[in-house]
Amino acid sequence: MFKKLNRKTVEISLKFKAGSIGCADIIRQVLLNQGIKEQDIIESSKDGQVTISLFVPQKRKAKRIKEDIAALQFKNVRFIYRVLRSRDWLKKSRENFKPFKLTPSFDVVPYAWRRQYKPTKRSPVYIDTTGAFGSGLHETTRFMVEFIEFRKGRFDSFLDVGTGTGILSIVAFKCSARDVDALDIDDLAVEVAQKNLKVNGHRFSRIKQQDLKVFKKEKAYDFVAANLVTKTLVAFKRKICSLVKKGQYLAISGISREKLSFLRNEFKGLPLKCLKIKKGKDWAALLYKRL
Repeated sequence: MFKKLNRKTVEISLKFKAGSIGCADIIRQVLLNQGIKEQDIIESSKDGQVTISLFVPQKRKAKRIKEDIAALQFKNVRFIYRVLRSRDWLKKSRENFKPFKLTPSFDVVPYAWRRQYKPTKRSPVYIDTTGAFGSGLHETTRFMVEFIEFRKGRFDSFLDVGTGTGILSIVAFKCSARDVDALDIDDLAVEVAQKNLKVNGHRFSRIKQQDLKVFKKEKAYDFVAANLVTKTLVAFKRKICSLVKKGQYLAISGISREKLSFLRNEFKGLPLKCLKIKKGKDWAALLYKRL
């Protein structure tokens, strides 16, 4: 997913007693109103204490959130924040990221766990997140992987728009792709994706650090995966559609359920046939065939 990362990140933690009626829901809504995405809010509970954690790219943003939380006048809610440099952010993300089953066919294995990982009947996908989006923990990523699996053996060329960690490209290689291109707006994500592809025994045909706005079409693909926010999908719908060969596939995600109907209406005028829709708790994804 396109997400520009800052080399300095602020970690915010909000701590309060479990059982505080409505506290977590109200705090979560304040964060959403500040533009924090649902998937970036982490809630945990231990020893009778609830912790809501998130990461923001600026001190100024953290201070605005602190002011909004303080205005609620909750008692016994502690607000903690600290600046993480790249090295700290990397360490923090690795501590919280452990091997897990992604789909019936794939396990996601953090690179740091590769020696402890016990092989299963599923194929391992080795990932080092290093702050890039796409660990496989988020349902939008899982939906996209399931769509790629569904078309396994039916595509040779693959374009990963907003590659993040490169996880979708790795899965594409494992599902028959031979020619894989990718792009992301963030240079760190591009670096991470290249490393992850190499660790998994693959390499991009081409990968670019580039905004979709200025991306120039050089060819069309058998399968295009675009895990972006709804606003970006709608703004570049014709460009994204043009990247798909006739008779081939487009998978899109990053769509909140409340915006699913809006997006489907926006895509109605395109030469696309909807093959599948996946809906999770908060997010949705669609698989199209280009007509």
